[in-house]
Amino acid sequence: MDKKNEESLQSLSPYFSPLFLSAFSAYSSRFKKERTRREYLYAIASLCNSAGCSFFELRPEHILEYFQSSDLKSQGSANDAASSKPAESSAPSPAKETSLHYNLRVYRAFARFLDEHAEQYGLMPVYTGLFSSLSSSSEEMEFSMESLPSFEEINGVLGWLRETNDLTTFTAVTLALRCALTVQELVSLRRSMFFLDAHGRTGLRLPVSDSRKSSGSSGARSRIVKVPEDAAEIIRLLTAGRPAGEENREQSLLLNKYGRPLTVRSLQMRLREACLACKIPAFTMNDLRTLGIAMMLRGGASVSQAAAYTGARNTDWFFRYNRIVTELDDSAADYSHLRIVP
Repeated sequence: MDKKNEESLQSLSPYFSPLFLSAFSAYSSRFKKERTRREYLYAIASLCNSAGCSFFELRPEHILEYFQSSDLKSQGSANDAASSKPAESSAPSPAKETSLHYNLRVYRAFARFLDEHAEQYGLMPVYTGLFSSLSSSSEEMEFSMESLPSFEEINGVLGWLRETNDLTTFTAVTLALRCALTVQELVSLRRSMFFLDAHGRTGLRLPVSDSRKSSGSSGARSRIVKVPEDAAEIIRLLTAGRPAGEENREQSLLLNKYGRPLTVRSLQMRLREACLACKIPAFTMNDLRTLGIAMMLRGGASVSQAAAYTGARNTDWFFRYNRIVTELDDSAADYSHLRIVP
């Protein structure tokens, strides 16, 4: 990259360092259109200017503040992208919400690239996890099978986790895929949330956040998630050696080797380690959730059923799963009967 071009890009944000520009240049070489490259730069500049730091220095609180802002500038020009932190105002317009969701896709894609090439740039592979706890039915733009792990790759990761006796991560992968849980829901799971109904079927009672409660509702609410029998059996294996008793019911389901709850970051790092060990492109828990929702729809569940099961606040964005469902329909295997065996 010549000096003149570098100075032009740095005018978008004072936080575009030479290292960032080098990494982005390598990442954006895949783009066929210059317009796409500029749009990605505008989106990243918007986040960095809001946070007041480079992309490499982002922290979870920066990202939450950015996405919770109600007056995010739409990315129509370089001036918009390079503006200062937005002031608080009324709820965003649909155009601004579209820009917000587009930006999230940009950040996740670039973060995954950085994690995959972390050693090359002298970075820690932690960037994908920064954006994984953001949960919304309208996060993703368009899904395709090419952007998701194949069933062979998932099976390879599960096999590696089984061989290394990592039943904790094995359980998390299973629940993300079979129950379409978000990574934040996974690390929040407690043993007391699971129950058996009168027919011996396993269920999971997940609390509903205030933002997901219907207007005018009050008091604690929860949604019930049916846990498939194969996933329930894996949970039983995971907790078999743990102390029983009422005092242990609030213990987290996913624990590290020291008996402490896993964090979003540590869980994503475990999955990444498994992918690298299997020599496949790293994927995330959110990728597994996306595939899980697509399998529900492909298996015959209605959009409203899938939305209720996954806790989605609306169904406006479920058209994004259509492409995956079509490609699954064209497959030889009947993936709607997927079963995971520990």
